[in-house]
Amino acid sequence: MRNEIRYLPHLIAHLEEQELGVFFIDNGSDDGTLDYIRSRVGNGVLGVEELPYRGVFSLGDQLQAKAEIEQGLPHDWIMHLDADERPHACLPQDSLLDVVKRADRNGDNVINFEEFVFLPFNLPDEGGGNLARNGGEMAFASEYYYYFAPSPRRLMRLYKRNAGLDNRGRAGHSLDGSVSVYPENQVLRHYIALDQEHLFSKYVGRKFDESELRLTWHKNRTNLTRQDLMLTDDVALNMDRLPHAESYAFSRNTNRQDHFWHW
Repeated sequence: MRNEIRYLPHLIAHLEEQELGVFFIDNGSDDGTLDYIRSRVGNGVLGVEELPYRGVFSLGDQLQAKAEIEQGLPHDWIMHLDADERPHACLPQDSLLDVVKRADRNGDNVINFEEFVFLPFNLPDEGGGNLARNGGEMAFASEYYYYFAPSPRRLMRLYKRNAGLDNRGRAGHSLDGSVSVYPENQVLRHYIALDQEHLFSKYVGRKFDESELRLTWHKNRTNLTRQDLMLTDDVALNMDRLPHAESYAFSRNTNRQDHFWHW
């Protein structure tokens, strides 16, 4: 995680609601992220480790650091998560801890998630329009999303720590090892950006580790321009919409194979 301070208060509160602890890896942030996390240790945060930034986005470095840290934790189950993601159970009456307990009783060692990508639309802007592109933290109230599922059982994010499973060779998405997947998919809400400028700052000019590019990792995020990332009304009109932000009534009728900038 690098320079994600805007996500953190909402993320920590959400994970507390799901009855999950959180341990952070900070990859050289310079926006106050590390100081904020340290201030929350013991109050919704288990701890934080620093990972030096090499000048490029390296998912491999992050996954290696996570693999080392998780072996030192006492928890039976571990979840790999990014700061812009909000996981929850597929049923509103359950927490993710409830799902973990059922999976454990069932003899499973992996819980898979379906990804729903949210963009900061349907928020009132200063001009009175319906499709604001400057939602800030209000982006978490967005109702506009798309179902992103380029392959089945793609996000095996929650797994038993001592089951011999490894996500380092699969870009953190799925797992190598003897996998037994709990039959019900859970939900991952991906708030990919909080507003238009935030989207530009995340992806325009981002440099990736060359060895990972040769593995075809990050192929849908390379060489993006401001024009590619414009949050236009046409994008919103091609998305699904929840009846309200907290709804669980997700549609899977339109299965997106690419992110919106490649539509």
